[in-house]
Amino acid sequence: MARPFEFLKPTVDEARLRQWGLCAHCGDSLDDVWENAHHVIPNQTGTPKQAASAFLRTADNCVILCESCHFAAHAHGNFRFGAVALADWYPFSHGKKARGQHLAWRNRIETEWRRHGAG
Repeated sequence: MARPFEFLKPTVDEARLRQWGLCAHCGDSLDDVWENAHHVIPNQTGTPKQAASAFLRTADNCVILCESCHFAAHAHGNFRFGAVALADWYPFSHGKKARGQHLAWRNRIETEWRRHGAG
């Protein structure tokens, strides 16, 4: 059974494209490495039948991380309790040259964090 806020493949593809195929945290190429779709705002903050929780499934809330950065984003493997990294921890959310887009994205994420009571 799928988790209620699991990302669909088109969403993952959109996030990976937005990042120009780079890990959102370290900026290394995701080619030929184990990569993970990661919820910036933890999926545990949502309620499946609540309309506001639909954001948790969006490409805006999805970053693609290499395996080691995904492990680090979860307090070095604490996957059960969700993410501990805030939006600024993903400086390559829009590749290496799109600082303005990253800042606008970070502001949207911070607004959603407050809405979900996660920040």
